[in-house]
Amino acid sequence: MSRGRGVFWRKTTVEESTQLDMQQLSRKVDFNVASEVTWTWTWSSGKKTSIGIRVEPRYALHFRYTVTDYHSGEKRDIAYQTFIDATPCFYGGQRWWFCCPRCGRRCRILYFAPGSDYFACRICHNLTYQSQQEGKSRVWYLGRAIFDVPKWYEELWRTNSKKKRRALWKKIREVEVGVPAALASLNGKHKKKRKRRKR
Repeated sequence: MSRGRGVFWRKTTVEESTQLDMQQLSRKVDFNVASEVTWTWTWSSGKKTSIGIRVEPRYALHFRYTVTDYHSGEKRDIAYQTFIDATPCFYGGQRWWFCCPRCGRRCRILYFAPGSDYFACRICHNLTYQSQQEGKSRVWYLGRAIFDVPKWYEELWRTNSKKKRRALWKKIREVEVGVPAALASLNGKHKKKRKRRKR
């Protein structure tokens, strides 16, 4: 299992992380019986990643795998346990959950984020969804630029460089056009949600 490079300028997404889904695991593993299994992922490149899982009946899962440091290439063996919990289903049977090894929160999916050595829940790894990240790149950066507009106007009247004046006017114009467009887009999404609710 390789460690990826950390992403510092934005949050890492769940799509960039290795996922261990309890719903898929429970179809192949009986948590009421002591057993050992190997869970394997196959990447688009054809490379396979696997971890060893030992089941302690109705109590915990013991993980065992090897991580490779991205920078040094050093390999280290990792071993720890995560507790499991079961809740009854409405029509009978039961549903199994992971208890996050870090915070103990009950969750369906554990993530192995780039730069990490351990599986944990989305909150502990501070992960977001790709759709949320894309929304932030459009609206959040536009909102931050609004506060820079007064500074750009000051620079505009101070500079004598035609090239810099054109660049500043372009930035200001993009904000002036972008804000109404962003508000219209958000308003359109809000209206669509309201129509769906009425149905």
